[in-house]
Amino acid sequence: MLRLSWLLLLVSFLALATSFVDTILLSAHSEQLNAAVSIANQILGVGYDLSTLLSIGALVLVAQYLGKGDLDSARRSSAVAVVGDTAVGALIALVLVILAPLLVDAVNSPAEIRRDTVVYVWTVGAAMIFNSYLVIFPPTGAPGIPTASSHIPARLAGP
Repeated sequence: MLRLSWLLLLVSFLALATSFVDTILLSAHSEQLNAAVSIANQILGVGYDLSTLLSIGALVLVAQYLGKGDLDSARRSSAVAVVGDTAVGALIALVLVILAPLLVDAVNSPAEIRRDTVVYVWTVGAAMIFNSYLVIFPPTGAPGIPTASSHIPARLAGP
């Protein structure tokens, strides 16, 4: 069990540590910028959660197929996950970029930090397309655990 979960624990710890460092650096630069990023992260959190929803479901499905020894179904599921996650990520990115000003107003962002908040949502929102890849492309080299990325070349090469 620990062999499978230590990578997830490490990723969670690194994400938390990054958040702390981010806050420290932003606070040292500007209190207003830190506030803008905090407000923007409330909006972006929904996008993060939605972008990983399909990824986690796909990983569970691939793990079930691998547990059954059905490598062909695992490959097909991996390929569908890559295409589906890309589409979902692109849709979320598009919505965040287009609706950023309205979403920032909806969370009652103060006027003095509104512009910085919108710019941050645009910047991170545009990159949201890649967020789900953090889930579907786990680090390679875990003993005996094929990853979605290891099935892509075989799937793209054809039947």
